[in-house]
Amino acid sequence: MEQRNQKIFAHLWIVLLSLCILLPLASPVKLTTLQYNVGGDVSIKGEKVVIKNFSYTGGAPDAFFYVGTSGSPADAGTIGTYVQYPAGQDRPLGAYSGQDLEFPLPSGVLGSDITWVSVWCRQYSVNFGQAMLVTDAGTGTNSEQEAEPESESGSESGSGAEIESESEPESGSGVGQVSWALVLSLVWASSYPA
Repeated sequence: MEQRNQKIFAHLWIVLLSLCILLPLASPVKLTTLQYNVGGDVSIKGEKVVIKNFSYTGGAPDAFFYVGTSGSPADAGTIGTYVQYPAGQDRPLGAYSGQDLEFPLPSGVLGSDITWVSVWCRQYSVNFGQAMLVTDAGTGTNSEQEAEPESESGSESGSGAEIESESEPESGSGVGQVSWALVLSLVWASSYPA
C-alpha cells in the first residue's frame, strides 16, 4: 500500500511540474489570413490580447477585433465579443504593417476562456483573419475549420486580387502541451514498479 501511495504522489508531482514548465512556454498562434493581408502572432497574457507583428491593409470600411469563448470566428458578429482598439475608441482598424499590439479584454471576458481572435468587418459580416487558440487535443487540429480564403473581388474593395492563405499550420496553445505532459507522466507512472 505504501508503494502505491508513493507512486501516486510521484505521478502527481510529475504532472504538476510538467504543467508549470510547459504552460509558460505556450506558443503564440498565427493569425490565418483570409483577406486584406491580416497576419500576426496572437497570444493571451492574463486579461490582455497580445498580437506581435500585426498586419492588415486597412482596406475594409468597418473592421474590428472580435474574441470568442466558443463557436467559430465565421460567426464573430453574432457570437463574438467586440474589442475596442485602441481602447476607448470606436473607429475601424487602420492599416498596420508589423506593429506589436496589446489590448485589454472587455470586462466580464476572461483570458482563460478565449478560444479565438478575429479581424471582423461589421458592415459586411466578413471574417478577414483568425487565430484559433484552442485545438482539438485528440487530433491536434482546429475543432472548427474555416472556408478557404476568398478573393477580394467578392468583398468591398472590388480589386479582384487573390489573397494568399497561410500555408503553415497554426501553432498550439498550451492545451496540446498540457496533453503531452499528462501522457508523458502517465507513461512514466506506469513504468514505476508496483
